[in-house]
Amino acid sequence: MGMQLNRPILLPVIMIAAAIGLHSCSRDPAPSAVITVKINANAAVFTVVASDAETFEWDFGDGSNGSTEQNPVHVFADFGKEYSISLTVTGPGGTSIFNTTVKIPSMTTMEMLTGGENDADGRAWTLDEDAEIFMAKADAVLTVQKTLAKGILSAWGFSTAYQDKYVFKNDGTFSVVAAGQGIPAGLMYCTSKNIPNTPPSQSAADRGLTLMTSWHSPSGLAFAMNESKDLNLEVCTDDDGENVTNVTIKDAATLSFSKEAFLGFKDWQNECVILQQTETSMKVAVFISTVPAGSPRQGKITGAFVLTFKPAE
Repeated sequence: MGMQLNRPILLPVIMIAAAIGLHSCSRDPAPSAVITVKINANAAVFTVVASDAETFEWDFGDGSNGSTEQNPVHVFADFGKEYSISLTVTGPGGTSIFNTTVKIPSMTTMEMLTGGENDADGRAWTLDEDAEIFMAKADAVLTVQKTLAKGILSAWGFSTAYQDKYVFKNDGTFSVVAAGQGIPAGLMYCTSKNIPNTPPSQSAADRGLTLMTSWHSPSGLAFAMNESKDLNLEVCTDDDGENVTNVTIKDAATLSFSKEAFLGFKDWQNECVILQQTETSMKVAVFISTVPAGSPRQGKITGAFVLTFKPAE
């Protein structure tokens, strides 16, 4: 689970290309150009030092309309890909063509989650209704104890949970857009804090889940992505909260949230473990407590749900 996260993506690449075409009958010198490229995530900043040049025509090799600026900025659609770039420079002495390549680095986990620095709106994620949910032990390797059916939340009365959106931005801001009349939450969490809730079904209550009917997303929510940490947890090995043990999940990639923020469902814990992250899928372990309200150990972790998210449509 150790993934390199939040690495700065500013890779200066200096490329000088020789002119391969020259068409002129005049005695004026042919245009010349030196191209410098700086890569920031999937954006390329081109700088051209040219002489005997009047016009510039760029072909970025990605099917776009190109540019006629001398020093354009271009955002490429794909990460981890090399593009062949062509610059045609025209001046009094004719036309020169310069070729070079640009390598866009692979997307970091932060960029996969948020869309990166060049996506001001961030990326919105929803629970994947076509993915199974797993119930896991809160142990060092998050051992799966039970596999639940695809779309099980709908059967439990949480059908709108699949439309709730969780929006991550590269600057660390976060928001939740709830689609229904409430949000999935821990039953003991709501009971302990006297939060209005309605268990939608007995099956949901048996799993320690309820529907928090009073929650509204506050402003100023935030998240942090942790590259690699030893996540220390106090875990109850029984639902009554009598036996507590310390568990360490080593080299974990995690998402931690400000006080009122959550991912998937709201419970005592404000940190979850990223088990897998791609551009199109995110699998996380979200911790839950079923320790009875009023217990001295209320809120202590008793297990985890492994949830899969997909980019919102």
